[in-house]
Amino acid sequence: MPRPQSKFYHSLYFKLTASLFAGLLILLSLDVRLSIAAFRSVVSEINQSLEWDLAANVANSIQPALLKPVTAKEFLDIVYPFSVSNPKLEFYLLHADGGIFAHYTPQSRPHRKRVSIEPILEALKDRMPTLPHYGENPALADTSDTFGPVDGEGSVFSV
Repeated sequence: MPRPQSKFYHSLYFKLTASLFAGLLILLSLDVRLSIAAFRSVVSEINQSLEWDLAANVANSIQPALLKPVTAKEFLDIVYPFSVSNPKLEFYLLHADGGIFAHYTPQSRPHRKRVSIEPILEALKDRMPTLPHYGENPALADTSDTFGPVDGEGSVFSV
């Protein structure tokens, strides 16, 4: 005896259910993407806030040593104790035009010879900055990253 064919897949209920399910999947994927972007922004903001405080504390400790002209070797001797306590830190001593005079990076040598100084100066200009601020990362060629700048007596210090 022949089996009766189901008309469920051709019914209005199936078409409505399928279109609502597809719409739900689209909204869900959009929500996940927006949530991930918001999470990354919040993490960058928190990290930069912590970097700002860390840079202020480190700058207060080493600022007297940097008041006189220093060589690259002297700079390494000054920042080495801080890198022992926090090996994730990278230190860069920059010229006024953004050229890297001396650096201490535990992983590798910087890929850039100079960085743009404008994002650092712009971040220092704001009293209550809107975080996160992004600047060129000297350690990686084509990336930008958050930073913690401090305006010292005649010099800028950034973590």
